[in-house]
Amino acid sequence: MLSIKQAADLIGADVKTIESRAAGGQLILLMNDRRQGRLPVWQFDQSLLAVLPSIAKALQSADGWALLNFMEPAQEALGGRTPRQATEQGDAERVLKIAGHD
Repeated sequence: MLSIKQAADLIGADVKTIESRAAGGQLILLMNDRRQGRLPVWQFDQSLLAVLPSIAKALQSADGWALLNFMEPAQEALGGRTPRQATEQGDAERVLKIAGHD
């Protein structure tokens, strides 16, 4: 997990950009009860960055916890893979289809 600042440094952006992208469903930002944000580092893989906005739209949610709860559990429809794994393996279209019916 990365802090918001670490994520900003990773992609060469500022903190406001990370927060804005998360609010728009482009990044998964998990806030704790002390309002400290953490971002899963795996989402910065190009295949995932490209598809996260579409997944958020299909799920009708930009909430980081909702996105994480979709991306991490294994799905029978994906052959036991997680949507994250399927996306990394080039199955983004299938993931989007499942997200639209989730």
